[in-house]
Amino acid sequence: MNQKLALTVVAAVLAASVAVPAFASQGDNADPKTLKGKATLQMVIPFAASHTGPTDEERRLLLAGGWVETTEGFVKSYPMTNATVSIEGTTTTTDNEGNYIIGGVKAGKHKVSVTHHSFEGSKSYDLNIDNYNKATSLNLSHKIDFMTFMEPVGSTETRESTASSPEYDPDNPYLGGWYGEYAVSHSGHTDATYGNQSYVTCNRFNGFLGNQTYYDKWAHPFASGTNFTQSDCDIAIGSYGAPCLNPSNGDYASDPYARYCKSFGIDKYSSATCSLDMSHRPLYHKHTSFSGPSGY
Repeated sequence: MNQKLALTVVAAVLAASVAVPAFASQGDNADPKTLKGKATLQMVIPFAASHTGPTDEERRLLLAGGWVETTEGFVKSYPMTNATVSIEGTTTTTDNEGNYIIGGVKAGKHKVSVTHHSFEGSKSYDLNIDNYNKATSLNLSHKIDFMTFMEPVGSTETRESTASSPEYDPDNPYLGGWYGEYAVSHSGHTDATYGNQSYVTCNRFNGFLGNQTYYDKWAHPFASGTNFTQSDCDIAIGSYGAPCLNPSNGDYASDPYARYCKSFGIDKYSSATCSLDMSHRPLYHKHTSFSGPSGY
């Protein structure tokens, strides 16, 4: 081999040895990626629940209470706190704002799964990460139909009280309660108004915009949403992680004995549990501001 040919061969070998790793680094799907996002629960009052839609006043109150109007209906979002997020065997837990972050994820198609106490089993989401992004995001959401979440007033024992004023024991949150539930029937529906200190299954209609009435949701879906806004139940879902939404043991489970907040007719000391979670009296009380102080 002459000297000129030998130099040419050596140059070609050197060029090949340099070119291969340079090419591989552009599309190496073994490079670790970072996945991050936010997990939320979304309560929806669908427009389909009413033939007439919300009144102007109902719309104003819902928007004032933090609901967002969409083409589907009114939507209220909660952070999915302490949810378990998993991808390819790597698991993390969301923080109090529903945020999560997972590192070391390879590029490609994945299934991201989420488990949370508000629903049974796990939810699965598709994800495709390309080779060129070091970080990618995926927001996770689970929708709850307000119409199936809120049960009718008939699920509690309707008892009218003749007491003029309830007794009160500051040392026992359950003593001092009275029945105080006044059923109001109209056109085949039943609403109920409550007096202060009345026993309730759950304080899910004592929001600061409400009027002390538990509405039949099918007759008054948007008024029900107004009274629910910033109620003890609403606050517990968003801030305290109470399992109010779980279909098996939530406040609206089909088996009343399995509910997180049982009917006071079953066991008054297990009713209105969400109120106790936030150090509120479990008897009925109407909130006086958005943050929930109550006028006992």
